[in-house]
Amino acid sequence: LGDVYKRQVNSPAMKKRQQFHAIAVVLLSGIGVLLAIILAFYGYYPGYAEMIILLVSFCVAGLGVAVGYHRLFTHQSFKCHKSIEVILAIMGSMAMQGTLMFWVALHRRHHELSDKKGDPHSPYLMENGEPINNPIRRVWHSYIAWSFNHAVPNSAFYARDLMKDRMLAKVNTFYFIWVFIGLLIPTVAGYIIHNLSLIHI
Repeated sequence: LGDVYKRQVNSPAMKKRQQFHAIAVVLLSGIGVLLAIILAFYGYYPGYAEMIILLVSFCVAGLGVAVGYHRLFTHQSFKCHKSIEVILAIMGSMAMQGTLMFWVALHRRHHELSDKKGDPHSPYLMENGEPINNPIRRVWHSYIAWSFNHAVPNSAFYARDLMKDRMLAKVNTFYFIWVFIGLLIPTVAGYIIHNLSLIHI
């Protein structure tokens, strides 16, 4: 595996940015859930409008990751018009799981080393090869904990094909704008429904 580890970026600065991103996403999600619980405690329960907004947002981001980031860009399971590629890349970015190039590089590395030393999120062992025997720890590591301290994959190696695409490179560059828009749209939709009385749900 000696040559495999050359396929990651050994940059403390990039490592810190990756860790900050993972912590920020988990905290933001946690704060949202906590606020919903507090509001419900005071009698402000989510109604049909909120549930519809949640469902639509979840589907948009989920399809962006599952169909776009995963099937289309990582595994190249199908081909589509460039405009659809761009839309799927933007939808995937709204899931806040990282930029297109980063996600693809990380997932291709995962498949390259699946359940072996170097796999960033195997449920059976840590990235350094240490086995995970506790079932609860397996779930915790493979779903969440791994994202805080994994090696940074080299996108120039794993996602070189995507980096050559100018349009996708631009989508990748504006990642935080897509994240912001992904948060803004549901907020504006909720405001319109409840304050402008354009829709009664």
